[in-house]
Amino acid sequence: MKTIILDCGHSSGVNPYPAASGFYEGNQMFKLAYLIKPLLEASGIKVIVSRAKVTDNPTLEARGKLAGTNKADLFISLHSDALGNTPTDSARGVT
Repeated sequence: MKTIILDCGHSSGVNPYPAASGFYEGNQMFKLAYLIKPLLEASGIKVIVSRAKVTDNPTLEARGKLAGTNKADLFISLHSDALGNTPTDSARGVT
């Protein structure tokens, strides 16, 4: 069985998106991880999410160790990369 770590980037309330009040990258990536998890599990993949609660904030080191400890086959770090400080800023690149 393959193991995937879904790392929902940042923590709760981090990286606000200026064009949409109440959108925070940390909260949205947490939601995304738990939407993806059952889809992967239905395909026979063991999935471990880096944050059990939206308010959890593991260090980068702890997130990496999670993959090593569980002998993960893949580590996916989820980020939406909110735009700059104004609604008219444009995106540059992806992660």
